[in-house]
Amino acid sequence: MRCGTSPHGLPIGIQIVAKPWHDEIALMIGKKLEYLLGGWQKPTLFP
Repeated sequence: MRCGTSPHGLPIGIQIVAKPWHDEIALMIGKKLEYLLGGWQKPTLFP
């Protein structure tokens, strides 16, 4: 998921993983991080 922007305007992402059969944990963490980081943002490098 996107977690920030580099000084050059490119998106920075992270991968969220959980134990097998525990997808709900990864999705819950992703939802919380999306809220804390401001959600999806269009990269500034491209108009």
